[in-house]
Amino acid sequence: MVSKLTVRLAAVTFVVIAGGLISAATASRAASQTAPLTSEERRVYRKAHTVIEWTPKEIAENDSLGGLQPAANQDDLPAILQEAGEQVALFVEQFPNCAAKESIDWKVEDPAYPAAYNRQFRFLLAHPTAGGGKEIGESRTEADGSEINYKTSAGANFLTLGFARPELFLDPSKQATSQFRYLGRLMLGNREADVVGFAQVPEKGFVFASYQEGKKSSALFFQGLVWIDTRTHVILRIQTYLLAPPPGKRLVAQDTQIVFGPFQFSGGREVFMLPVLVVVDTWRTTDIEAPVSNSHDASVSVGLEVGGADSRKVDLRTHCHSIHTYSEYK
Repeated sequence: MVSKLTVRLAAVTFVVIAGGLISAATASRAASQTAPLTSEERRVYRKAHTVIEWTPKEIAENDSLGGLQPAANQDDLPAILQEAGEQVALFVEQFPNCAAKESIDWKVEDPAYPAAYNRQFRFLLAHPTAGGGKEIGESRTEADGSEINYKTSAGANFLTLGFARPELFLDPSKQATSQFRYLGRLMLGNREADVVGFAQVPEKGFVFASYQEGKKSSALFFQGLVWIDTRTHVILRIQTYLLAPPPGKRLVAQDTQIVFGPFQFSGGREVFMLPVLVVVDTWRTTDIEAPVSNSHDASVSVGLEVGGADSRKVDLRTHCHSIHTYSEYK
């Protein structure tokens, strides 16, 4: 008896991923409820190759760092972190409640079940005191303001949050939970920027995000790059990568690029740097059953009819690519 090729997807939910950041409403709770690192997690994270260790060749080959004038030393790093931290603290203190139009182009490259859509949402940001926490709150509703049904809404399990909260990286109270490296200066459009690399230190215990697979949740840790305006010291761009994939999970990689733009609300004097473009790429593995003769190349087995006795599981990567654009902040 033969059966159609089947793809076994793990029950995966992104408790939020946006550079892997979690929403402010759950940030402190996630940090306090995450279990201590296992010995395997400690081993994996200690072996991680981070931006702090990038060689000159690796820096030169990074597409995001074209035109970089490399830093001669790390002498300027303390001042850069202090000034950027002060701007982050001011940003959080002055931040008003606001909302924006959000458009998401979402595509999943899956060998058996490819999918894509474009949808409109309402993106909400709240001052920390509005949620009773210490970080800016983020949430999302349907375009008409109604609650999103994550069980029935197409692609809802891939929706991401955490884009407008640079304080998670450079807040003065959290800088001690990461390592930093000054890479140099480059032009970002018409603005000169200092580029700083960061890598979380998991043993410091601060958790930005968690990843849930089935009923088990794992802490996620990150590394990345931050572009800081040399004149105003505000954050212009953030790019993040996983410090390392969480061991024993299907999550392989997750990269995020966040571009900020200046917004001034009606009647206000302050200019706030808010997200205008976010690109999130996530890779994970999934099982398929493939004929033994084809199992060395799973791509050729998709759509074939296979027999159970002559088949075996093969891991494939699926890729979710989403582009978020924001406008009309009010």
